[in-house]
Amino acid sequence: MFFVWHQNLLIQFASLDFSDFLNHIKTYSFFERAISFPDGETRLVIQSPAEELCLVFEEEEWEQFKHALEEALYLGTVYDLLKGKR
Repeated sequence: MFFVWHQNLLIQFASLDFSDFLNHIKTYSFFERAISFPDGETRLVIQSPAEELCLVFEEEEWEQFKHALEEALYLGTVYDLLKGKR
C-alpha cells in the first residue's frame, strides 16, 4: 500500500495502482503543460485518480513530488524483496 500526501490531500494506492500512477506522472512535462494562474504564478495541473480532484504544483513542488514518488516505489520494491514477495 502506498500513500501520497500533498499539502492537505492524502491519496491511497494499491501497489500496482501506484506504479501506474507514477508512470502516468512521468508523461507530464512542467514546461509543456503548466498554465498561468490569476496570482501570476505558473503551475502544472494534473488529474488525480479521482476525476473530481486535480493536483496543482509549482515547478519546484513538481520536481520534489516526482522525486518522492520514485523514492517511494524504490523503497516499496526493497520492502517487498525483504519480505520475499518478489
